[in-house]
Amino acid sequence: TPFIAVSKYSDGIIWNNNNKVKLIVMIGAQENADKEHLTIIAKLAANLADDDFIAQLLNSDIQTIARKVRGIYE
Repeated sequence: TPFIAVSKYSDGIIWNNNNKVKLIVMIGAQENADKEHLTIIAKLAANLADDDFIAQLLNSDIQTIARKVRGIYE
């Protein structure tokens, strides 16, 4: 079963190429899993193209963020 993990950093942390990020979403799947995780990635990517959705995530507590992200693929 694929899984999603979410981390939020109010002050941001330095990530790839010195970019400062405040929200990290990780999607995991077993090596030989079906392609369900690709559907999750596609749905999440479509939502992350929406500035309002990103603002909602950044202004929410971690439990609300987890519900919103989980709601994308359920």
